[in-house]
Amino acid sequence: MKLDPESCLSLNDLKGAFVYKETKDGKEETYRIYDFSISFDPCFDNPENTWEMTGLQLDEIMVTLIPIENGKLNKEKKTGKMLDDLKDYSIQLSGGFMNKDGL
Repeated sequence: MKLDPESCLSLNDLKGAFVYKETKDGKEETYRIYDFSISFDPCFDNPENTWEMTGLQLDEIMVTLIPIENGKLNKEKKTGKMLDDLKDYSIQLSGGFMNKDGL
């Protein structure tokens, strides 16, 4: 499947998706995306007054993940990662229908 370079997907559309990667010891880390949070930093780009805040700029996107252990969601071990930290993970956008364990 190819995506158009101008394709877009909202962060909300990624909620519930699975992310996974194989670790160095041959095991697989698997998570389900629970939520996102975004932080902004002040922007000071007025050349005439470098102390004047001119707006906000996107700083970081944090992803809240629920690990899957022994085939079940472990909601007690929610964890957060930076979106950039997931670049080595594969993502499964459609998880199908959820069972009683949320999988």
